[in-house]
Amino acid sequence: MKTNKATIRPSGREFPIDPTLTLLANLQKQEVFLESVCGGKGTCGKCRVRFIKGAPAASKSGSRHLTAKEIEEGWRLACQVKVGGEVEIFVPPSSGEAPVKILAEGRSIEKQIEPGAKKYFLQLQPQKLERPVGDIDLILEETGMGDFGIDLRDVHALPRLLRDADYRVTVTVIGDEITKIEAGDTTRKSFGLAIDVGTSTLVVSLIDLHSGEQKAVSVRLNPQREFGADVISRIQYCREKEGGLVKMRLSVTNGLSEMIDEACRKGGIERTDISEAIVVGNPTMQHIFLGLDPSYIGELPYAPAISRKARFRPTKGLGVDIGTYPVQTPPNLSGFIGSDIVAGIISQGLLESEEIQLLVDLGTNAEIVLGNKERLLVCNAAAGPAFEGARIACGMIGLQGAIDRVWFDEEDVRFHAIGDARASGLCGSGLVGAIACLLDLGILDESGKMGDPETLPEGLSEKIKKKLRKEGSEKRFWLSHTVYISQKDVREVQAAKAAVAAGIEILMRKMGIEIDDVARVMIAGAFGSYVNAASATRIGLIPKVRLDRVMSVGNSALEGAKMYLLSSPSREVADRIGDIVELHELSVDKEFMEEFISQMAFG
Repeated sequence: MKTNKATIRPSGREFPIDPTLTLLANLQKQEVFLESVCGGKGTCGKCRVRFIKGAPAASKSGSRHLTAKEIEEGWRLACQVKVGGEVEIFVPPSSGEAPVKILAEGRSIEKQIEPGAKKYFLQLQPQKLERPVGDIDLILEETGMGDFGIDLRDVHALPRLLRDADYRVTVTVIGDEITKIEAGDTTRKSFGLAIDVGTSTLVVSLIDLHSGEQKAVSVRLNPQREFGADVISRIQYCREKEGGLVKMRLSVTNGLSEMIDEACRKGGIERTDISEAIVVGNPTMQHIFLGLDPSYIGELPYAPAISRKARFRPTKGLGVDIGTYPVQTPPNLSGFIGSDIVAGIISQGLLESEEIQLLVDLGTNAEIVLGNKERLLVCNAAAGPAFEGARIACGMIGLQGAIDRVWFDEEDVRFHAIGDARASGLCGSGLVGAIACLLDLGILDESGKMGDPETLPEGLSEKIKKKLRKEGSEKRFWLSHTVYISQKDVREVQAAKAAVAAGIEILMRKMGIEIDDVARVMIAGAFGSYVNAASATRIGLIPKVRLDRVMSVGNSALEGAKMYLLSSPSREVADRIGDIVELHELSVDKEFMEEFISQMAFG
């Protein structure tokens, strides 16, 4: 009988393969996630693997992204080949097998601990013949609650629970809802989950609701990467693939379930000790998590299915076991501005600030917030996935081997790779740093055009000059033997940074201020936290401002989710934030395209 088996090198991991599926799908089943910006269509060329043994014929679409030499060496696109028998493959370090740099913390303002989920220990009077009342009424009378909500399953269990516990119970209340009834006194066991469902990454933080301490954290890449790198490709997958929404929803909820188990193990608690979970993310990620069709977010007028806060029980609403505790998602503001930005606004205290502040969450869709407690403007700019490594020849997310810092001296252009590993690609911060260096060296001009190797500025070392080479019709600057920046990459970055810069400029214009009126520029998100502020201002991604006014605030969305857990006043503000902020839709702004074009230049 024929054996269908694959061995991954260099790890030596073996697994059975299904010859009816693509190699990409087989790897995804084993939780080895190659970059697949195009969602497996064969158009991005990112899911490259090298066959050491058993290489299949190269596909037409695969051949467009590989040289004849690479094909001869065994390189193929995993999404375009099906294999059987015994094969050995080399999986590059830019895959999900490599350690990943995921941001799991950030800066936030301090708040008094006053969690939304409150536990009350009740010693109830047993039922009496003289005045028998409903079992639930005993609890309502003791807590002083009037109108209330409760899951019918809890009512089913209540009569036996009360009597077995000798009428000594702990009740968990969130707002006007009784969310849990437990036997005995469990008031000391009150924990919450703050969950950030990002386009690229997932973070689960376990929080002690008494002390506010983070007891454990679990991070991983978002397994939905297999369906596409950005929200638009995932919306398309929902539309075009039968059962696409279900597949994507299960990939994220199953992943979160495992992460929650890991966080509970690390924190030394049981799942039953969790009182509530807060989940933040952009509207598309939130819709998929909830099992809602995100298709209409991708077409005019970009309307989400829900914009208000939502609270539900996961096993009831999702059909997936991520817990029986209530899960709440803060409100979305529009089809592209989600609860992650609401959480960022709360965590950075913008609605309490006297000074005007600018918050920029840099990702595929850059969200921009400008203002103070008097007035707050919000917009989103379609930056595209360049800052997350997509559409860049050697681009990758922040995995081991990704170049994350670039600088130069008199002799050479230097770099650092994550994990001090051999360079295997460029992540967003490295890309911005590299372009800033090329501008300072005069290898790039302000229009973004690469110079010719023969006409580079005088004074550059021979080592630097030799790194700029013409490969056919394309100019490339080689940072290492395997990693380079092309002219096309530069144009991708120009378009991305112009969208962000134009959005910032238009909000400032709408508010009637200049950049000097902004007291603080806060950069959020994984890319924003690692990018060098001087490099970001050099390429014009953010306005030229004194560098001491620029600060990284880390994962502001996760910090806001924690604050939503721990501060009832912050929760109340977040829940009505849609009535406070002013949304500005750049796609219908007549000045946007003109501003976008003017911001394409560097400098």
